[in-house]
Amino acid sequence: MLFIARTSYGEVRSAIEAGLEACKFDPGSKRILIKPNIVSDHAPGVGATVHPAVLEALLEHFGGNRCVIAESCVIGVDTDETFRRTGLVKIAARHGAELVNLQKAKRVPKKWEFGELLLPELFDQCAYIDVAKMKTHILTGATLCLKNQKGILRNADKMRFHRTGLDRAIPALYAVLKPDLAIIDAVWALEGEGPGKFGERKDLNLMLFGNDALELDNLALRIMGFEPGEVGHIAPVELGEIRGARLEDVRTKFKRSKGYYRQINLFYFPCGACSGCTNAISDAVKTLLKRPWKHPLKVLGFILKGILGKRVFIAGPDAAYPHVRGQTICIGNCAAKFAAQENLPHVPGCPPRPEDILDIL
Repeated sequence: MLFIARTSYGEVRSAIEAGLEACKFDPGSKRILIKPNIVSDHAPGVGATVHPAVLEALLEHFGGNRCVIAESCVIGVDTDETFRRTGLVKIAARHGAELVNLQKAKRVPKKWEFGELLLPELFDQCAYIDVAKMKTHILTGATLCLKNQKGILRNADKMRFHRTGLDRAIPALYAVLKPDLAIIDAVWALEGEGPGKFGERKDLNLMLFGNDALELDNLALRIMGFEPGEVGHIAPVELGEIRGARLEDVRTKFKRSKGYYRQINLFYFPCGACSGCTNAISDAVKTLLKRPWKHPLKVLGFILKGILGKRVFIAGPDAAYPHVRGQTICIGNCAAKFAAQENLPHVPGCPPRPEDILDIL
């Protein structure tokens, strides 16, 4: 069953109740595990994270004292600090819910296509609700319910997923871990250079619900204007019954990611890299520009080079020359082989230290 609700964050409680009823979600006596997409401490208005109003509505519906909110942020971001900055600590406390940093959770081994994976024990003990955000993604095209499950992993396994290839690893994870209910927050969605702050908010005023996460992802892709099979990790499936708003009435066209980030004349091509390298580069630039008095000569050099020429950062296991040419610098251990092969400047590390990137900037 699929359900499309037209709503706003002010009315999201009614939408959630309608969606749960349409999907006939019955957790029995189990605790409820809510896994939201909270990649970093973005403000709700960015459209990159599940809105606090959605989580509040779920806690109110089920009763907070039987709920667990569980997440781990992207590599390079402190999950506990993000819980605090986004207000999740206060929300959980207000409703009596448990808040779990999955990087610290007890894990059990699970067999999967690529050997063995350590997954949080909580997912075997609770009724699991996958609460994703509707977004485009610089590496995968789109990020929805299946991609949201990557946040369950240990950081070491998140890195391994990138080396394996996300289009192979994400479906393999779904084969061994399926949500009991899938929800997508598309009241404020994200298009363009998602999944974070470089994307552009797109207001759809929709909430999507489904019993099958893969089917719901396919519904979301159709709403976003993607063709079947265009997003490699989401296998095309036929859609079953859709209740609520009609699909043809809510279809739109999302701006696709170009596959790179750009700030002035600084270009970054992730080439399959995890967020560790991405955040290291971002932190280096932030450090330089937020405290220019600490590095006056570096700031001057950064600005002059930005005016006079392009600098191209490359990271990831699929490192290769992009279509943009300029001073090319390789970042992180995954790009070491390409750097050596092409005799390019290289900043090592997994992830590299922002200070080392600063030196080369």
